[in-house]
Amino acid sequence: MKAGHTKKVFGLGLSRTGTTSLCAALNQLGINTIHYPYDAVTQRELEMGSGMLSVLNNYQAIVDISVVPFYRQLDLVYPGSRFILTVRDIAGWLTSVGKHFEKLAEVWSSLDPQFRAFTTFIVERVYGSMKFDAARFRAIYEAHLADVHEYFHDRPADLLTLDITEGDPWVRLSRFVGILAPKQDFPRKHDSRESQVWLDTLAAVQTEIASVIPARSRFILVDQNALTDAMFDDRIVAPLVHGGMPANDKQAMTALECLKADGFSYLVFAWPAYWWFEHYIEFTESVRKRFPCIWKNERMIVFSLNPE
Repeated sequence: MKAGHTKKVFGLGLSRTGTTSLCAALNQLGINTIHYPYDAVTQRELEMGSGMLSVLNNYQAIVDISVVPFYRQLDLVYPGSRFILTVRDIAGWLTSVGKHFEKLAEVWSSLDPQFRAFTTFIVERVYGSMKFDAARFRAIYEAHLADVHEYFHDRPADLLTLDITEGDPWVRLSRFVGILAPKQDFPRKHDSRESQVWLDTLAAVQTEIASVIPARSRFILVDQNALTDAMFDDRIVAPLVHGGMPANDKQAMTALECLKADGFSYLVFAWPAYWWFEHYIEFTESVRKRFPCIWKNERMIVFSLNPE
């Protein structure tokens, strides 16, 4: 699979079914994947209903509910694509998603306005309301699974139903996409405890960036699209490589040097991209040796690119 190709991978699982784990796993397989794109362009394109998504010019896959209501149209617009339906036991799902909506309500006013706009749009489209109701959500979960399985009933090769808690998910996932599984354990993200703090983490990173990186500074952000430029006020933000992931360590280093020469003074790794330190080992070791780390916690790591 190559970026820009019409054949894509779409995650059709509802939130809290292992979509974050699926995103990390697809990226480890070399499939450039974005989790829950909520930018204004994606929202406008979904609202217009054309089925063409600009974000897919740079990414090969999308997971989480950004595309759940539109999978039939995406199947027509991107022929030959593959679809992955993540599932979990419904009792556990209801508990997890209920806590997620409770936490979302608590921090709602502090979140990025575009995140709020997109989340309202897509949650109301998927669940009918921004308010959690166990009976309604159960019915929606069951109907969604039935609809997806019915749609693909005569095309079993195009749909993978995946419970990441059962066995070794690498076996089924790697076979489905035709890529050899890596030696690392399958990335299981967002357990019940983590799901309760994700939104708090998003808000905390916004605050920390404001305290660590001076206003009007330029910084490079490696984040797997977890954050948006609108969170950072008058700071100028750029990805290390447009389109998501560098092909190798050399490309990452070249991109860093180009941005540094253009006046970008900081390099920020957000928590969804911490796996880079295990995957792009030569690049990240070079960064650690050359540039001082001025901030490090479980949410983000910041390097100053000025001193060497």
